[in-house]
Amino acid sequence: MSIDQIVAFASLALSVFFWWNARQQAVAAERTLQEIKSQIIGWQNELNKTAIEMLSSRPEMIAMRTAMADAGADSGFTGKMAELVERLSTSNDPNKAELVQALLTHHATIVLERQRIGMNAAAGWANPPSAG
Repeated sequence: MSIDQIVAFASLALSVFFWWNARQQAVAAERTLQEIKSQIIGWQNELNKTAIEMLSSRPEMIAMRTAMADAGADSGFTGKMAELVERLSTSNDPNKAELVQALLTHHATIVLERQRIGMNAAAGWANPPSAG
């Protein structure tokens, strides 16, 4: 075996070693990049969650959700009251007619009072001005 052949084999062995080493480093770098990517995604999810929680806790959002729940409850109550009034009004009993009148008057008072409160709030009145 001549010196040229020894150098050629050594060169081949070193190139295989360097290829294998580069491959191992590339795999390790890919793993590191995946870990970084997953951490960044986790941080973004946490930031998004925190932002959503902050927005949800704003008084305007709470007031809107409260108003929506209140409107839903009012709608359900009004529907049930309409059914009750309809059933009571089909009777010829004068006591039931008086009851229907009382229910409708009470409901009208509630609706009008809510509208008055809403108008006062929209006008910015904390306390309506007194007459006098």
